[in-house]
Amino acid sequence: MHFFKHIPLFQRPALFQAAILLLTLLLPTTLLASETLLLHQAESLAVVRDLPGRVSEKRALSLKEESRSAAQFADPAFSLGYENDFNMNQLMIGLRQEIPRLKTLGLRETKLQQLAQGERHRGEVASRSVRREVRLAWLELWLQLRTAAIIRHHVALLAELAVTAEERYFAGGLSQQQLVMLQLEEQMQNDRLLAALENEETARAELARLIGAEPAGRPLPEELPTFAVIAPLAELQLLLPMHPAVLAFSAGIRAGDIDTELAEQYYSGTMVDLLYGRNNFEEDRFQVMVSVPLPINPEGRQERRSAARQYQTEATRLQRDDLLRSLHSEAESIYRRLVRQEERLDFYRQQILPQSRLVSEATLSGYQQGTDDFFNLMRAAVYEQENELKRVRLEADRAKSQTRLLYYQGDR
Repeated sequence: MHFFKHIPLFQRPALFQAAILLLTLLLPTTLLASETLLLHQAESLAVVRDLPGRVSEKRALSLKEESRSAAQFADPAFSLGYENDFNMNQLMIGLRQEIPRLKTLGLRETKLQQLAQGERHRGEVASRSVRREVRLAWLELWLQLRTAAIIRHHVALLAELAVTAEERYFAGGLSQQQLVMLQLEEQMQNDRLLAALENEETARAELARLIGAEPAGRPLPEELPTFAVIAPLAELQLLLPMHPAVLAFSAGIRAGDIDTELAEQYYSGTMVDLLYGRNNFEEDRFQVMVSVPLPINPEGRQERRSAARQYQTEATRLQRDDLLRSLHSEAESIYRRLVRQEERLDFYRQQILPQSRLVSEATLSGYQQGTDDFFNLMRAAVYEQENELKRVRLEADRAKSQTRLLYYQGDR
C-alpha cells in the first residue's frame, strides 16, 4: 500500500478505473444524458431567436408591398351636387383624377424597392452579427470549461502529491518549508478553480441569453470545430465593399438620388376634372377642366427641396465611406492578430508543450528514483499546467479571430 502512494493516480489502473466509476456515479444524471451542444446548433438557435433580423425582414416586405401600390394612379374622386337657381334646377355629377407623370410613378416604385433592398441587407447584417455573437459566447464557454478541466486535473495531482509529501515529511525526507509551499500551491489552485467555475457560469449565462437556458446547459465537445478558410488579406479587403452593411448604405444612396429627382418634379402633376350636369329643361352639360401647377417661385421651394435631398444623400454617402474605412482597418488588425496567434499556437504545439511533458516525466521519474528534488517535481507540474492553459487560450483566441473575420468575409 505504501508503494501505491508514491505512484501517480494515472499509473494505477485499478484505482484509476475506480475513480472514474465513482466520478460517473456522482455526476448528475441529466448532465450525462444531455446531448452535446455543437457550435452550428447554437448558431441555428440564435438565428431563430434573432428579433432585429426579423424586424428588418418585415420592414422589407412592407416596403415591397408599398412599392407596388406606388406605381399606380391615385383613386379618383367622385362628386355629386344639386343646384337650384331661380327657375332652373340642375343635377351635377363630377369625377376628378390626378395624373402624375409616368416617370414619377416609376421613380417612386424604384425608390421604395431600393429602401426594401436596404432593409434586406440590414437583415443580413443582423444575421451575421448574431452568428458572430453566439460563436464568441460559445467559444468563451468552451475556453472556461477546458480551463476548469485542466485546473481540476492539476488540483487532483497536487492533492495526491500532498499525501506523499506528508508521509515524507514525517519520515524526515521533506522539510517543513517544502510541505507548506506545496499546501499553499494546492490552496491557490483551489481558488483558481473557483474563479474558473465562476467564469464558466458567466459564460454559460451569456450563451443562454442568445439560445435559451436549456441548450446552453448542455456539455460542449472537447475539440473546437473547423471554421471556413479565411481568405488572404488582399482578397478579404476586396470583399468588404460587398458587405451587407455597406450595401445597405448603397441602397440608401440610390434611394436618395431618386428622391432628389422626384423633388425636381414637384410641379409636374396634372389634375383633370370631368363634370356632367342636367337641368329641369332636360338640357345636358359636359365640362372638362385641366389644372396644372405654376412654378412661380421655384428657387424658394422646388430647388430648395432638391438641394436638401442632395445634402442628405451626400451625408449617407459619407457614412458609407466612413464605414468602409472602419471595416478595412478592423479586418486588417484582426487578420494580423490571427497570423501571430497561429504562429504562437504552432510554436506551443511543436516546441513548448512537448518539452514541458518531457521535463515533467523526467522529473517524476527522478523523484520516484530518489534522484530529483520534490520542489522540482512540483515546479515541473505547475509549468506543464500553465503551458497547457496558454495553449487552450491560444486555440480559443484564434477561433475568436476567425469568427470576427468571418463576419466581414461571410461563410455561408
